[in-house]
Amino acid sequence: MITDTDRRRFLSARDEALAREKAAGGIGVLNERTLHATIKLYLEPSELCREVTLGRRTADIAGEDGVIEIQTRAFEKLRPKLEEFLPLVRVTVVLPIAQSRRVWHISPEDGSVSGGRKSPVTGTAFSAFAELCKIEKYIGHENLTLRLMFFHVDDYRVPDKKHSRRGTVRYDRVPSDLTDEIFIRTQADLALLLPPELPLEFTSAQLAKLGRVKPAVAQSALTLLTRAGITQRTGKSGRYYLYRLKEETQNA
Repeated sequence: MITDTDRRRFLSARDEALAREKAAGGIGVLNERTLHATIKLYLEPSELCREVTLGRRTADIAGEDGVIEIQTRAFEKLRPKLEEFLPLVRVTVVLPIAQSRRVWHISPEDGSVSGGRKSPVTGTAFSAFAELCKIEKYIGHENLTLRLMFFHVDDYRVPDKKHSRRGTVRYDRVPSDLTDEIFIRTQADLALLLPPELPLEFTSAQLAKLGRVKPAVAQSALTLLTRAGITQRTGKSGRYYLYRLKEETQNA
């Protein structure tokens, strides 16, 4: 549960990240984007514990509580680090999720900012499976904790010069609030990411709609959940397989 103290500390870290970017010449000019930099400052204020080399790899954060890695996407890139770190220390992998977004546009001519509309795209706990499926073999390891952090963010975009049909591309994400956290320490904890309104029996298509993800993500998630003993296949409805939560999961 996020407290008011947590929010104040987080926003203070955000302001420090923005101040560093301003000193370097403007938003998003540093190697780290604002959301990543803010989370790192929030979780570890001491510069001595950030960007620490351990063996052949560099950890985002390393201290008495182990290693913390902040990964916004492309979880497949974490595999070499997990292979090296997990046998030695406790590892926490942080996945930021934009629960809501306001979209702003930066003019390439003068750098002015316009817009501020609320995006209809929302991030859910279930959307984490798009990345978690890429590190399935490590989930449940005694040294691994997954920490999902939820935010309201301001999404700054610029014209896409390479692909004009796409319109714009993301330039930076600046968090405006820290709203929630979920910790996954065991495979059974993956049930915490399921949509609460899930019916007794459901298809992958229904799960995709409730979880607000693409059908392929829902199907991959069901494969992971079934292997973890959280869901089971019960039959078919038309061309779709039917699933339900295992009884012990429902009673947990």
